[in-house]
Amino acid sequence: MFIKATLHTFEFKRKEFSAAFDTAIQLEMRNAARAWYRAAVAQVPVRTGFAAGTLLNLTTAIGLSAATNRGAFLKREEKRRGKARLIKPRLREFYHHESGSTTLKTPEAARRFSTPPAKVFTNFGGKYLFHYGVSVIYYSINELQANSKIRNTPWKSFQIGEEAFNKYLVEVGLKRLPAIDKYISSTRVTVGRNGKTISKQNQGIGDA
Repeated sequence: MFIKATLHTFEFKRKEFSAAFDTAIQLEMRNAARAWYRAAVAQVPVRTGFAAGTLLNLTTAIGLSAATNRGAFLKREEKRRGKARLIKPRLREFYHHESGSTTLKTPEAARRFSTPPAKVFTNFGGKYLFHYGVSVIYYSINELQANSKIRNTPWKSFQIGEEAFNKYLVEVGLKRLPAIDKYISSTRVTVGRNGKTISKQNQGIGDA
């Protein structure tokens, strides 16, 4: 007489999977945010660079290099958009606050009116968030309302950016996240009549 038993055990490598997933999701969130930025900034006309400059904090957060002084910014935008798409600015223009104070309109000065880089991406208990906001009043107005004096209004930059963000995640980003089955081990044990282990095989579930 002979008895043969096959036993299966499973092991989930939680720490390894969590680390790999965290690294991958943060990378893909930033890649999606790059798609958002490129789509959004293309909708915003450039004169002083102040409105488009409100998006510079995002370039810092996602690791894109961007010119920040007005001359370099306008030169870069002229090359990227074409000279005909730029509006020639006066030498000095100011943004007027509700308090009555003013800020010289430059791309770099616009940073203070948007989400700081350190707060763009957050993770609360495994919930990964991308948040970006702009508090320049005329940006919000031109974003939503048509104005014959302002080019391309309504800009809809945030809406178009959101569409690019979602498109990247669905078509590319989510497919790059690690597969959980690669972090689950299956152990197959065959036992003989006397209880002695005859064979033992380890493999990832995805390799079966």
